[in-house]
Amino acid sequence: MFKHIITQEVAYSLMLYSQRRQIHESLALWYERSYEELSGFYTILAHHWSQDLVAEKAIFYLEKAGYQAVRAHALREAIKLFSEALEWLETLPDTVERKEQELRLQIALGAPLMAIKGYGAVEVKKTYDRARELCQEVGPSQLFSIFTGWASSYFTQSDFSASLEFCKQLEALAQSTQDRRMLPTVCHLSACNLFHLGEFNQARNYTELAIETYQPENHEFYIANYGQDPAMACFLFDSLANWLLGYPDVAIQQSEQMLALAQKLSHPFSLAFAFNCKAWFALYSKQVTNALQQADALMAVAVENELPFFIMLSNLIRAWVAIQLDQPESAINQIEETLKMWKSVGAVLARHCHLTFLAEGYAKAGKPAVALEILTECVDEIERTKECFWEAEVYRLKGEFLLDLNLVEEAEENYLKSLDVARRQQAKSLELRSTVSLCRLWQQGKTLEAQALLSEIYGWFTQGFDLPDLIAAQQLLEELY
Repeated sequence: MFKHIITQEVAYSLMLYSQRRQIHESLALWYERSYEELSGFYTILAHHWSQDLVAEKAIFYLEKAGYQAVRAHALREAIKLFSEALEWLETLPDTVERKEQELRLQIALGAPLMAIKGYGAVEVKKTYDRARELCQEVGPSQLFSIFTGWASSYFTQSDFSASLEFCKQLEALAQSTQDRRMLPTVCHLSACNLFHLGEFNQARNYTELAIETYQPENHEFYIANYGQDPAMACFLFDSLANWLLGYPDVAIQQSEQMLALAQKLSHPFSLAFAFNCKAWFALYSKQVTNALQQADALMAVAVENELPFFIMLSNLIRAWVAIQLDQPESAINQIEETLKMWKSVGAVLARHCHLTFLAEGYAKAGKPAVALEILTECVDEIERTKECFWEAEVYRLKGEFLLDLNLVEEAEENYLKSLDVARRQQAKSLELRSTVSLCRLWQQGKTLEAQALLSEIYGWFTQGFDLPDLIAAQQLLEELY
């Protein structure tokens, strides 16, 4: 009877509304009575109870289906399910119980929203703002998740003082609850901020503490509550901080450990984070071929799992690669488009770094004056946000482009400024790079000073001699002597 799908739909449409509700109720009750384990039917049950207009049951199963979708990394589905649950919740009386349930759902919604929309997105901020309002009404039980969301959002907007203030509150909450699962999250957020503020040693202290205390068995807890595994961010910033501080072999080792952990966890967002780490390390250390390979791997994971934030990052890295391969025209368009998209999702983070790629593109295209205008914007961005992890490179590149215009004194001035910044930040890798640029300039007329300066910084290194910067330094030393 009614075997054909079209016949079924016609028959269903001809039913009275009350008859349809009765069918949905009967089907929902049949599932609940027939199966002891209902986890395979949460979405079906949510549908039937929704059609029967039983809000409490619909919300119950929508929430369970949402958490299930998060665990399966079906993040768009999770957003849809949690959002539907919140819509149904609005139909219930305004009670304390309803507010507690809404608080739980808002926090549950925030995690997949951050992964899909980006940490600085308007939707993310709105979700955590509402959660904070609810917290003030029903109690502080969910404050850690809310402060984590706010710290992440402000961090992505380069509001580091606000983000670090939430980090302090998170640290106090972690200490008061004695829940050691919270410590890696506190450490990862603190490290992110400190790294971008150029405090690489302090950032590394936090990442190392987080990696020591992290337990892989807590992975699902982190994903459900905060949207990401803190070990991923800690390995990323530990790796990049070690490279900047002059320990590239340690940086490579950390990025490999990160990838191995992500593969073991079988979590797409974590896997994207790992390839993102390896790609940025390759870019920062000027390994062009490796950067492209890692960016392609990142793109594959990001596209397959609908992670637009990582798609943007992959596009930026691939555009930088194109510039290094003397293909600046298409790269310039890609970077400009990606920066617009970056801004559209509420992200300001790392803009002074990303703009240097655009400046390099214009310089390669034979437009050093345009490149210098962009670097002026970089300096303005550093002054405005205090974000300065790539500041030494901004001034070094400024020196390079001024030299292209035969402005030798101005070029030297910027090389020296770059050197000063790198030394202040103890960023040995950038100090080496700045020294090489300066000593190339000093080959004519200041050979002895160049020999002494380059020998000192090159002699400091104990690892990474197969990487481009150290190879270039060694070659220049041979030329100087």
